[in-house]
Amino acid sequence: MTISASYTTRRDSIVRTASSQGFQLVGGEGAAHFKSETEVIGFSISELVKREKHVLTDAERSREEAWQRKRDLAARRNAWDAALLDRPRFPEWDYHPTGRLSFEFEQVYVFGGGTGPRRSFRDAKIQRLETMASEIGVGLAVLAAAKTEQRLKREAEERRREEERRRRELAERAKHIEDRRIAGLGAILAELDELDRLRRLIAMLTTEVAAEPTPRLSTFLAWAQDHLAKREARLSAQAIEERFAAAHLFGDDDDHAFTPSRWY
Repeated sequence: MTISASYTTRRDSIVRTASSQGFQLVGGEGAAHFKSETEVIGFSISELVKREKHVLTDAERSREEAWQRKRDLAARRNAWDAALLDRPRFPEWDYHPTGRLSFEFEQVYVFGGGTGPRRSFRDAKIQRLETMASEIGVGLAVLAAAKTEQRLKREAEERRREEERRRRELAERAKHIEDRRIAGLGAILAELDELDRLRRLIAMLTTEVAAEPTPRLSTFLAWAQDHLAKREARLSAQAIEERFAAAHLFGDDDDHAFTPSRWY
């Protein structure tokens, strides 16, 4: 049987066994692979070669001898001339095709460590790939199951990370909102304290104004009364509502200017 015919026999045996496991051989663009309803498993086929120490051919030996003669002649004239002559280069090893094939599935990582599913199969002196077709089919099914498990665990881990990220973002968003509300409240309370001090100052100065004219103090008291009235108006229910709306507080836009952390 020729190598080409043998290859076809081995390929057909593997394809039939893969089909019985629910996989079809798919070619087209890119590398060929086995495909089921849920998974794709890549594979490669290579021919094993035999490595032997290279023995110079007659032509290569003639080139080597010619170089030797030219070098000896140049050395008689000048040692530097001899050193500049490039020695012919020949391969160190010869590689001979053996007609024996190696079939290998893609690497599939197995969670938890340990020995992964078998993924390499080779022609041997007695056993050939076509006689290992059933083992290859089982290996294909086991690899696909491992790959499915890997994918499901990866997806579960991604969902877990996304849920953790979402919880952290919600907590961070809630803190952002609470900090803004506390700051808004603090600003109002600070104004109330300031107005209370201003009222006490006005009351104290009003009772202590001397009978004689006090033009500057009188002007100040008139200004302070007007200023107090304006500030008090800013603390009315309607004014505070408008203030909260402008600051995006205590509404559905409480998270205004919130930026999620980049580190989760």
